[in-house]
Amino acid sequence: MCDIMTIGMAVMAGGSLMQGAMASKAHNEQAEAVAEQKETEKALFATQDQRQRKQFRAAIGQQTAEIVGAGWQLDSPTALALARDAAAEMTFESQSTRSHGMARDAELTATERSLRAQASQAMLGGIVGAAGTVLNAAPQIWPSLLR
Repeated sequence: MCDIMTIGMAVMAGGSLMQGAMASKAHNEQAEAVAEQKETEKALFATQDQRQRKQFRAAIGQQTAEIVGAGWQLDSPTALALARDAAAEMTFESQSTRSHGMARDAELTATERSLRAQASQAMLGGIVGAAGTVLNAAPQIWPSLLR
């Protein structure tokens, strides 16, 4: 009977360890996926910022050509005000895109860290569960320990 109890205890302890290891692996895989997503989104935000800047520069060039075509001087107060407004708008859009990218990066970093912490908790839970199984079964399997 003692052998059957020992085997049962070993199976239960092993099950706890396996469950903890599997959960830990799943959380770590999710964390890796989030890390990859973070890098992809970082590149996408950088590309979006570059494209917006390129579009604004093209619009500013078009605006400059129209001003010159209308016979205005580029150093006139109106032309300078239009150029200043266009540059301010480009800067705002660029900063907005970068800020959104940084916020998303921070959000994904927090998610990744949380998943890695859950992986550690799962592994620790498996170890504690296995140890608890052994400690609970020990007096029945090895009664001499109680003496």
